[in-house]
Amino acid sequence: MGFKDFLDAFSGYRQYKALGEKRPEIAFYSEMGTDRIYFEGIIRRLITDYDQRVLYLTSAKTDPLLNSPPEGLVPLYIGDGTFRTMLFLEIDVPLFVMTLPDLNTFQLKRSPNNVHYAYIFHSLVSTHMVYRHKAFDAYDTLFCVGPHHDREIREAERLFNLPEKQLVRHGYPRIDKVMADYRAYLQAALPKSADSPAHVLVAPSWGPTSIASTCASRVVENLLNAGFQVTFRPHPMTLRQDANNMDALQKQFGNNPAFAFDADIANARSLLEADLMICDWSGVALEFGLGMEKPVVFIDTPPKCNNSEFSRFEPVPVEVSIREELGAVIAPDNLERLSETIQQLLGHPGMKEHIAGLREAYIYNAGRADEIGARELIRLLEEMKTGRKLTAVSAGKA
Repeated sequence: MGFKDFLDAFSGYRQYKALGEKRPEIAFYSEMGTDRIYFEGIIRRLITDYDQRVLYLTSAKTDPLLNSPPEGLVPLYIGDGTFRTMLFLEIDVPLFVMTLPDLNTFQLKRSPNNVHYAYIFHSLVSTHMVYRHKAFDAYDTLFCVGPHHDREIREAERLFNLPEKQLVRHGYPRIDKVMADYRAYLQAALPKSADSPAHVLVAPSWGPTSIASTCASRVVENLLNAGFQVTFRPHPMTLRQDANNMDALQKQFGNNPAFAFDADIANARSLLEADLMICDWSGVALEFGLGMEKPVVFIDTPPKCNNSEFSRFEPVPVEVSIREELGAVIAPDNLERLSETIQQLLGHPGMKEHIAGLREAYIYNAGRADEIGARELIRLLEEMKTGRKLTAVSAGKA
């Protein structure tokens, strides 16, 4: 953190202290500017539907909600250093909402004040493989994406003798946004020519076992030789940590008019235009498939497992179990099957309806997550203020 950032974070900390008793009753924290996409709609509903003032703490200076806040939002920049740590320890609001796992594990701790901590998921993947052990233990309420989260959290409580949390049957705001964006895209897009080649988007995760690091060149070459239009969309961490490999990929295929390299992760156009995605273990594959009802081919690279207690859980992670339902799985040494598999999936007459059914089964309240999220936060706030347990319309055990 530079000296200017240090001073700005100190200013945000002082502004919080100056709020005193006039501080809002609900606070949100955004570690990165992109975190807002998971709860911006909920915040706006809290303001417009429930006349709430909302405190918004962010560590990202480029956060649009910091620089262009809606009326009713109180945004403060708190950096990612000492003043953030101090504010977390001192915060005194009835309800604190985050998408940050591992609360109480590293430098960010719960406040000793009477604060209710609510977690909103920033991915629909399972809780017990990608996330660390104890990632959610410090939260009081979890806003679950689907039934798999309910089952996994309840099992963790049984396995490790944890206090029972409130589980809200929430949904996934990101899916709702993808669905809305895709509807708007289809209304504005020109009809695709019948003889146009299928557009395949290769969007791997990052790390040494990802497509980007192990077989990107072979995948792209296979697709181009089969006559597909191909866009390669690397993870931002790949661009940072494996830039040489990505430069080589662009040099190898950059002169081919059927190939595009999309390094702009903030632009969703390549996702909207693609007919099918090729991925490994990235959560974006589930958002792409379930949000736009399009198939996905998964290259079966080794999965990431960050939970030291993973083997004790019975449920199969949703990012494992849903793969063949959402499309197909191909081994890295069997890439010659790619073209045939893609043609089969794109030619399947009931694929769109099948994936819509998967979305219904795996995600609560599709299309209504902002509405449900705001309503349940107001319920939690009333519980904190009155001390009375209120009926949770969308909460319960799976």
